Amino acid sequence: MKDVLRASARTRALYLRCMGVLGVFPGVPTQAETAGLYARQLQRRSEMFARLGDKQASAKIAVVIIDRPEDQDFTRSTLASIGEQSRQPDAVVVWRQGDQEQKVTPEISETNAFSLVCGDAKALAATLSNVVGDDCGGFFINAGDQLKSDSVEMLARLAKDDLSCIFYVDTDSTGEAGELTPKYYPAWNPDLQLSTAYVRTGLWLPATELQSHLLDVTEGPEAIALLLIRTYLQDRYKVIRHLPLVLVAQPETVSFGLDRFNEGVDRALVSAGKAELAEQGNRLIVHWNVSPEPLVSIVIPTRNAKDLVQTCIDSIVTKTTYPNYEIILVSNNTDDPACAEYFSALAERGTLKLLHYNKPFNYSAINNFAVSHVKGSVLAFLNNDIEVISPDWLTFMVGHALRSDIGGVGAKLLYPDNRVQHAGVVMGYGGGAGHAHKYYPRDHQGYLQRLAATNNYSAVTAACMLIERNKFEAIGGFNEQNLAVAFNDVDLCLRLTQAGLRNVYCAEAVLYHHESISRGAEDTAEKQRRFQGEVDFLKTQWQCIIQADPAYHPALTLMNEGFGLGEPEAINFNSLVRLR
Repeated sequence: MKDVLRASARTRALYLRCMGVLGVFPGVPTQAETAGLYARQLQRRSEMFARLGDKQASAKIAVVIIDRPEDQDFTRSTLASIGEQSRQPDAVVVWRQGDQEQKVTPEISETNAFSLVCGDAKALAATLSNVVGDDCGGFFINAGDQLKSDSVEMLARLAKDDLSCIFYVDTDSTGEAGELTPKYYPAWNPDLQLSTAYVRTGLWLPATELQSHLLDVTEGPEAIALLLIRTYLQDRYKVIRHLPLVLVAQPETVSFGLDRFNEGVDRALVSAGKAELAEQGNRLIVHWNVSPEPLVSIVIPTRNAKDLVQTCIDSIVTKTTYPNYEIILVSNNTDDPACAEYFSALAERGTLKLLHYNKPFNYSAINNFAVSHVKGSVLAFLNNDIEVISPDWLTFMVGHALRSDIGGVGAKLLYPDNRVQHAGVVMGYGGGAGHAHKYYPRDHQGYLQRLAATNNYSAVTAACMLIERNKFEAIGGFNEQNLAVAFNDVDLCLRLTQAGLRNVYCAEAVLYHHESISRGAEDTAEKQRRFQGEVDFLKTQWQCIIQADPAYHPALTLMNEGFGLGEPEAINFNSLVRLR
């Protein structure tokens, strides 16, 4: 059946590749539609902002421009955008490291619009202390960036307590045809920062953080991105916040030194023996070290389904390069003699350990039962309809699972026609949860490269998920009582998040998921009642995450999985003016 399915999928795969070249995907707005939606979002933002009234904030705002001495046109254009602000900042500081004051062009050096600091972080902190005091900080942008007309006003309206933490903002850019395209970022996503440097400008640093975070920062537009990497590596649990408003425009003409960023990450990770790095296109692949290699217990529940199990087991055994694993096959009321005989033969040959769970199907209970019988310190939950594609899938996933701040690790799962089935779970789709970039072609970059790059999501699917055993047991495993079939993996991941851990979508681990073959329909009244009960539990238990998934953005649509812009009327403007 697998071969028949693949044969029928070839035409669909060719069609999808052609559509990918054209940039056309079901449910995803075109570039022109995106530009129109964004224009309407900006209009509504202006209208809602005007309704906030004339409330005056007490916080002082300093804008810090990281200079490019080799081209003062960049600094000139940034200063011009500051001059057009609806509210002027209390200070503007142009910061360049080292003694390069002689390179300031005459027309800039003669203006009183800014202070020039040539020196290290200590010199910058001293200047900011003089102009805005010790209880404020600086909003860092790169020379060449443009501030939106209400950016300083919006920053000033934040409560003074909100300005006491590190946070970043959204950006937009202008395309070749003059259309504006926003970059709506998730809440702090360290793995996306490591792989793509998605935060490159628009960073608020309070005065208390200035010297400690700016020491040894590289020059140029890579400084902010690397500063955040260093902050994360020094304290993986540190809270970095996100203000989900576009306050900075990044001109396409301003280049970002990806090579210099990668060199900075290399110094921070590779030299410390924590990881190995590889560049792939415009992103960075981080291969976290797994020495010594812990035993991984791969748990596969099944009822009958010999062909699926055989494909799954054979692909693991023949393709997986990670050496230290055991396979635990859990037979749940298998009643096909040929299947039972095959499962027993695998166990007798030592290919796997066979467990029997002869109770009504309960996915959560089956896996919890299996965990109590395994030896590994790392758990890998696999559906019986998974097929390994990338040989190093387990090596990459184990590396993430062993990180102290990581909970669940999910993979890129594909339908047999090479469309995406799973690449992270977004809360809120359909009022519950759904899979990000579902049905996209396998090699598409995705929104902000989040399909091609490893990054953090609120949840990942347990069709293929790794987690350290001690973390799994610390939160009580899967929820057997309320989530017997659906959403148990989502609930598990959200409880891991609640415990202070992050979940990772590992883009380098690629497997087929023959979901259409093994998944039964909710085609009886009893099944539908059970499913509705699980939906209701999810909505009740995790309503706050469903309403505002931190790994998503409130200005993006929840009508489909394509990361398109939401209708302006559906956006809660008040949620945009709060840090998250």
